[in-house]
Amino acid sequence: MALVLATDDTGGPEIFASLQGEGPSAGTPVAFVRLSRCNLACTWCDTAYTWRFEGGVDLDRRPHRDGVAYDRKANQVSLAPKDVAARIEALGQKRLVITGGEPLMQSGALADMLEHLPDIEVEIETNGTTKANAHVDVRVDQYNVSPKLAHSGNAAELALIPERLDFYANDPRAYFKFVIAEPEDVDEVVALQR
Repeated sequence: MALVLATDDTGGPEIFASLQGEGPSAGTPVAFVRLSRCNLACTWCDTAYTWRFEGGVDLDRRPHRDGVAYDRKANQVSLAPKDVAARIEALGQKRLVITGGEPLMQSGALADMLEHLPDIEVEIETNGTTKANAHVDVRVDQYNVSPKLAHSGNAAELALIPERLDFYANDPRAYFKFVIAEPEDVDEVVALQR
């Protein structure tokens, strides 16, 4: 089973070393891998090239603020999990951030990739609508959970699944973050917290 990755500006897989820019590990040197595909469609998404494609199925044409649709072949690449792991390992980082899209949509292939990276700490950025399978979950050191509020354009029944939010709220590895567009969004976060 292959992993489907987003591509960088050169057309290669989006795998790179940088500093984590947010959350409790902000400032930590990490390797990043950006997977393609998402089950949500945030109107303000800054990585719409991972899910908003020309042609294709209706999911590919979900609304986005800039109206741009991306060429799937230019913005996705499939690689064997072992190959992805080798590229990550070559970056020489002690911590890996798996992001997307929604990376947990590819839990099976992620588990295969992580088998080849036994000594790396794993951080997964998720929208909180799904959870990792047991083979991935056992390897995760930190979940960065970003539930999507009403201003994202996603229906609450798709974006704010109570049993998933409860699951992450009870996991000590999970840290929540919210995109706040205006002061009223804080009220929505407080309601979710309750």
